[in-house]
Amino acid sequence: MGKNKTHGNKGFTIAKRAGVIALGIIGILITAPYSPNKDVHMKGGSVGITGRWGIASFCIIIILIAVLYKKPKRQQNISLYETTICPECGKVYIVGSGPTDDICTKCTVKLEPLEGFYDRHPEQKEVEEILPKKIEDIE
Repeated sequence: MGKNKTHGNKGFTIAKRAGVIALGIIGILITAPYSPNKDVHMKGGSVGITGRWGIASFCIIIILIAVLYKKPKRQQNISLYETTICPECGKVYIVGSGPTDDICTKCTVKLEPLEGFYDRHPEQKEVEEILPKKIEDIE
């Protein structure tokens, strides 16, 4: 049988957003701050116009958060997702094998992506390799 995979919290989904927006609208409609003649009671007491506007403001803020909130993106370590190189010692870390803090284990220098490294640091380029024209020329 297959493994039972548990999916974690997927964040602030559309259904959750819709629920929060609906509750905010219901809160505004119940308190009715726009109608000074409406009588609103909470826990046995009457709520004045200032209290009703306060509750409605809270509901509006909640609705705005539900509409405008975007999950912040975590900074990803580049060494986990692309090949990196140390600019000091030249040690290359293959995808997924690099240190998690993007620092070279030998000389404690921040790693750089390997792609385009020699264009950015031409002094690090050792020898230009001359490729043979035919496969038979390889010794």
